Amino acid sequence: MAGARGAAASALMEALELPGLAQVFDAPVDLLLEPTSVVQPDLVIVGASHRHIVTERALEGVPDVVVEILSPGSLDRDLHLERRLYERFAIPEYWIVDAEHGFVGVWTSTAWRLSSSATAPTASS
Repeated sequence: MAGARGAAASALMEALELPGLAQVFDAPVDLLLEPTSVVQPDLVIVGASHRHIVTERALEGVPDVVVEILSPGSLDRDLHLERRLYERFAIPEYWIVDAEHGFVGVWTSTAWRLSSSATAPTASS
């Protein structure tokens, strides 16, 4: 899924980094939510107002958006284990991208949204 991740990262970087709205981090990047909770999402978006979580060691704190690109080996982990972890830490948006089937699912603190359009949802910052 490196191709899907690369395409998503490029599009997000162009839309968010160039105007200075956010930083987009591509895997591998450690997201340290607490000393015992470290994950490596496919993409992480850190809005300008949360730049303080970017350290030399890792992203240390809650980012604005976490993106996982589904693969057969990551399905259960991405849809269940990591989603619960991100909910527990109140990550504002968690995107699940299924490039094979052409959909993007977005969990927010208030809703679950599924989109089959070619355009990814916009990040909150």
